[in-house]
Amino acid sequence: MPGASLTRTLRLRDLIFIVVGTVIGSGIFVVPGAVLRQTGGDVGYALLVWVLGGVLSLLGALTYGELGGMLPEAGGAYVYVRDAFGPLPAFLLGWTLFFVISTGSVATLAVAFAEYLRQFVALGPTAAKLVAALMIAVVWE
Repeated sequence: MPGASLTRTLRLRDLIFIVVGTVIGSGIFVVPGAVLRQTGGDVGYALLVWVLGGVLSLLGALTYGELGGMLPEAGGAYVYVRDAFGPLPAFLLGWTLFFVISTGSVATLAVAFAEYLRQFVALGPTAAKLVAALMIAVVWE
């Protein structure tokens, strides 16, 4: 329908939860140890890395905010890439988001969950992989 539009049902609280979940994700549970190892155990450098990452995330959020104000269509990044680069790159982005980016995020969450569960329940490597696979199935559904 030419005059149809999507109903705006998300409130400020919903949007805040979506943004916080997207920015923080599972990285806060998985990455700090690696950041500390890479900085030689120096907490000051590790915090500097986290602050710089937060600034970059803020710039990305502000960019998305501006693009959302300029192009108020449903579709997010697909719409922005379509208008900037054409339909083929937007099509490729959409399928990449579906097959690589979203699935990678879900897999990371599942692995993080299985690793943290191993701290409370004795799981062998095979059982941890099975738990991660089950978490993917639960989250994906």
